[in-house]
Amino acid sequence: MPPPAEITNRSELGHAMSTPKNPIVVDTQGNLLLHVNYSSSLTQYYRVSLSILCEQSTYFDSLLNGVKFSEGIAVDSKLSALRKSYTDLATVPPHELPTVTISDIDVGPPGGGSKFCESAFGLLLEILHGCLQWSIVKTKGYVRSIVLALLAHYAEAFTAIPSVSREIQLLWEKGYIRGNARPDAEMKEDKSRQKIYAGLILGLPDWVRTHSAALIISDSKRWAPDYEHNSNEDYPWDYLSGGVEEELHHRRLCVLKTISSLQSYFLELYTSRKTQCKLSYDSSPQCDSFQLGEQIRFFTRKGTLTLQSAISGVDPEPFHGNILKLLQSLKECPNYQLDRNHTHCGLRSRFIPRLEYIVPWDQVGLCLSCWKSGRGKHSWVENPNRAEWWYRYKPVPRCEHGQLYAKDMYTASQQEWRSLLEMHC
Repeated sequence: MPPPAEITNRSELGHAMSTPKNPIVVDTQGNLLLHVNYSSSLTQYYRVSLSILCEQSTYFDSLLNGVKFSEGIAVDSKLSALRKSYTDLATVPPHELPTVTISDIDVGPPGGGSKFCESAFGLLLEILHGCLQWSIVKTKGYVRSIVLALLAHYAEAFTAIPSVSREIQLLWEKGYIRGNARPDAEMKEDKSRQKIYAGLILGLPDWVRTHSAALIISDSKRWAPDYEHNSNEDYPWDYLSGGVEEELHHRRLCVLKTISSLQSYFLELYTSRKTQCKLSYDSSPQCDSFQLGEQIRFFTRKGTLTLQSAISGVDPEPFHGNILKLLQSLKECPNYQLDRNHTHCGLRSRFIPRLEYIVPWDQVGLCLSCWKSGRGKHSWVENPNRAEWWYRYKPVPRCEHGQLYAKDMYTASQQEWRSLLEMHC
């Protein structure tokens, strides 16, 4: 039987409010009570192992192991006292254990994501203790992308990325975590951002590649000129740090610039003095004029060209829609003919082969390994192609070479759409 699409865990099923006498037991042998305040209305107690927390998390090791912080001193003093009364600390009633309080770990809109934060932090503790219970799986159960994104956030905040990353990647390999974006599916921006964020931290390259491509193609509300930022409602993934946000926005602008460049190429051809009709008829100049008029009408109707005065110098805003839908609409270009003698004179026979060269879904997604190991080489922002790019009749290669080829095409200082044959005519 194949694994379910995604998985759920006991933390996501929800716990009743715990107390010091009745905590959530992560480790039955635990010698520490972790008191976590998610919000003013949600607080939980967890029985955990001090040694495991310190071994798996640099944060907890610094906080609780030694005399550097008051919490560590208090925990050590309490445990020393308990050892005088109990031969086995596993038998200590939970409310007598040393208690450490963690506050202000709720992220996002105030109180809005507390239940997801609880699920994510519960996952973190279970992973660190090696007791993740995947046996509680419903037929259609799954771990929400927001929970995995918060898990990544806590793994980073509590310096436990290696342990969490290994567990999540293992579950991915077994097919328990899925959710790649597809070019034919409408993805909500929040979900794409959550999966990019989780993928970057936990090392899920498929999520990073497909969901970054989805965000680039569909656009982000944060990239709109009139976007009003409210830092009080931010989740960690609302702004992708480390240069990723700027990189993705820049890649979208480069794709739009390339599409615009192709459109401008044909408009410039038909407004030049060089005859484009190859039939050498007396009516060839009239054919070119007809084709120019039809092109202008087609592009204007599709919303990719505006006819306005250049006197004021006001430039139109960039396109804010779905790029794949834009490309599909441009492929509807008909094969216009002046008359029955002027076959294959229209825009379509020359426009479509070049338009099919622009395949952003396969070309623009962020390659995780490229970004981590060679950002300076692969970044479109930091290392654009400052030379001219020439159109060729050959497919764009994939893998690392495809990434670099796509970067060279989309970021070129100038894009030359003439074919070799046209260059020698």
